[in-house]
Amino acid sequence: MPKLDALPSQMPLEPTDKQIASACFSLRHDFGLLSPDEKERYHQQCKLWWRAIAKEVNEPSQHPLVIEEGISISSPYINKEIP
Repeated sequence: MPKLDALPSQMPLEPTDKQIASACFSLRHDFGLLSPDEKERYHQQCKLWWRAIAKEVNEPSQHPLVIEEGISISSPYINKEIP
């Protein structure tokens, strides 16, 4: 995996259909086998996540909770190494 400083400094806010399809297949290797409704749901969800990540990459949050706390959601992996 490339280091963060090796990535482009700007990420497009609007992904191409090809990028979204690739991301969907990366998430779900059986994406092509899903029903049309499930494919559309994953496609839309992926676009939302893409925009959120692009926004953070392009303009990192300066909110105190993000800076001081890092991730503020409940997860068994927070502050732990993922096995």
